Amino acid sequence: MDLLVSCTLKGRDLAVVKSIININNIYGDLNLTYVKDVQSSQVLFAKKSYQGEEVYYAEDRTTRKQYKIKPNLNPKTVRAMFEFLGNSMKVSSLQNNTYVVETTSIHQFILRQSKKVNDQLILLTHPDFSLVIDHQKQQAYSNVELTDERIKSIANKNFSDFKFEYIDEKNNQNFSFEMSLSTFKWNLGYFQENKLVINEYKENKKIFKLLSWPNFGRFKFDQEFIKICSLLNRNPTNYEHLINLTGYQESTINKFLNATMMAGFINVELAERTVHVTSNKKNTHFLQSLKKFFGFS
Repeated sequence: MDLLVSCTLKGRDLAVVKSIININNIYGDLNLTYVKDVQSSQVLFAKKSYQGEEVYYAEDRTTRKQYKIKPNLNPKTVRAMFEFLGNSMKVSSLQNNTYVVETTSIHQFILRQSKKVNDQLILLTHPDFSLVIDHQKQQAYSNVELTDERIKSIANKNFSDFKFEYIDEKNNQNFSFEMSLSTFKWNLGYFQENKLVINEYKENKKIFKLLSWPNFGRFKFDQEFIKICSLLNRNPTNYEHLINLTGYQESTINKFLNATMMAGFINVELAERTVHVTSNKKNTHFLQSLKKFFGFS
């Protein structure tokens, strides 16, 4: 396995990292190459200030996960870190290869993290703001106010703009703004109407199933959401069929599905049989009744 390594350290620290890279035949099939360009590397060695202390770390730039180098940076700990990264990244590339390809948005990252059992907090850092996600307390914290405009901006940023790490506790002075995690996730999905956050869910074999009705007194919603909930509550269906049944624009369907998926009200399942999409020139009696009841006609 070949790894391109970059480093933002200087002086003795940089010399230590380079010296280990230049030693041949100590990592089996792991081949290390030093590159100056951080953007083209797969592993980054760096340091940062954390709670008043300088901390050395190595970052897997594919997943953006950072690993502390303990107790300090020296030839032994650097070598151990390379061996650890080589093994973990090889396993990841074999077993979890889709993670690298698919994780292009913060939505996808948060959805995957929500499925993991981890009592640590997740720190997401962007040049303009920082977020802490606490799955245990179901809260999201930020160093800036989580206004609609801010969340809309976050929803449309590429995940490559973020860095993340697991932390044990947050600094209350730096994260004075908070929001319930379910509301934050819902809003994050609601403000992404240009596309489905996981594009593969547009496939006909993927069925959207309503798990429970959202509390529309608590969350932002469009009036059309009520009709979509009614349809999915009665008959789980796929993306194309849902557009055909409702007659709504993709942007409306995207807002609804993204919000409900992010907040956990919708589940995506594999269809037992193919859903055949037909033209919706005439509404069924059921849909006509729904329209009249909810004031859509």
